[in-house]
Parts: sequence; C-alpha cells; structure tokens
Amino acid sequence: MKRHLLAGVAILQITIGSVLAGETDWTGFYVGLNTGYSFGHSDANYTAPELSAYSIDSNPSGWSGGLQLGANYQLKNRIVFGIEGEASYVDASDTIYDSMSDAHGRPNNTIKTSSDYAGTVRARLGYAVGCFLPYLTAGIAGANAKVSATDGPLSESDFLVGWTVGAGIEYALTKNWSIRTEYLHVDLGRHTWFAGKLWESSSLSTSETIRFGVNYRF
Repeated sequence: MKRHLLAGVAILQITIGSVLAGETDWTGFYVGLNTGYSFGHSDANYTAPELSAYSIDSNPSGWSGGLQLGANYQLKNRIVFGIEGEASYVDASDTIYDSMSDAHGRPNNTIKTSSDYAGTVRARLGYAVGCFLPYLTAGIAGANAKVSATDGPLSESDFLVGWTVGAGIEYALTKNWSIRTEYLHVDLGRHTWFAGKLWESSSLSTSETIRFGVNYRF
C-alpha cells in the first residue's frame, strides 16, 4: 500500500513538472476568431394595464461568429491581466403567436424578436498553469435588437447596452497559436419599445453564450 502511495505521488509530481515545463508567457497582443451559440430570453410585457393579460415573452436563440482583439500582461506570480474587444455577427431570433391580435379580430399574427450583431469590451483576470490559462472576465456588452409584428405591420430596432460576466480557459498550442472555450452571461437591461403607442411594451433582455475561439498571439 505504501509503495502504491509513493508511486502515485511520484506520478503526480512528474505530471505537474511536465505541465510547468511547458509554461507559456501570455504577455502580448493577439487577434482571433470565435463562434458559439446563445440562449436568450426577453421578459416582456405591455405597459398598458388593460393589456397585461397578453404575454409577449420570447427566447431568441441562435449562432454567432466574430472577431476579437486583445492584450495580456503576465506577472511573475503567473497572474495574467488582459483587455479584449470583440464584435460578432448574430443570427438569433424567436417568433411567438400574437395573442393580442385575436382580441381585435385579426387572428393568426406573430411577433418576432431578433438580433443581428453584438459586441463586448471586457477585462480578463487569469492564472497561467503551464500551457493553460483559466480566466474570469467582465465588462460592457451591446447588441442590435429588433422587434417586429405582422399585425400592422410594426417594426422597431435599437442598440441595447448592458453588462456581461463570464469565465473561460485558453490553451497554448504553440508559441503563437492558442484555442479557448468560454461562457458569457449578458444582461442588456430593460428597454421600452414603441413608446407612446397603445402597444408600448417593456422588456428585460438576457442571454447565455457558450463559444469557442482560436487566437494568434504576437
């Protein structure tokens, strides 16, 4: 039993030594590409009390792909500070049945919520372990959102700004190339649509995004 325990400790030491032997210096600038999938939610309701019974919640979800630019600085204690900006094309939408259209004799109408581009500017804080860089991230997020309805028809779009937090892990394949996966929670706050109209509504928009990326580090 003792020999097995000593052998296990030795293997662990060798493994840790091998990881640290391939240590990466993350200091520098980088550029990269990313792709992922977002699961969104719009918690929405009509502003007028007499329309409160009609639900307009939706779940706009879909794929995204974009470009990121950033820079890291690694301290001697392996803590890594970074800043990153990214912009993405988004194909996220959801179409729901417009139950309010039934009330005024125009049934079978729909309401669509969608987004076509988005971006973030975020700080990153990580800890380098060999070729791995696990990190936390937080910053400002924005997205172009659109609400349209076949009853009318009606359409309105606006650029919404909020905040984002998340985490990820990056792995250095070579001195210059790395891959990563990350998760982001985005909150774009509450927004008023069709202000001053009978069908004025208020929505709180959030999303969860899982994505993968590749970076070239200079």
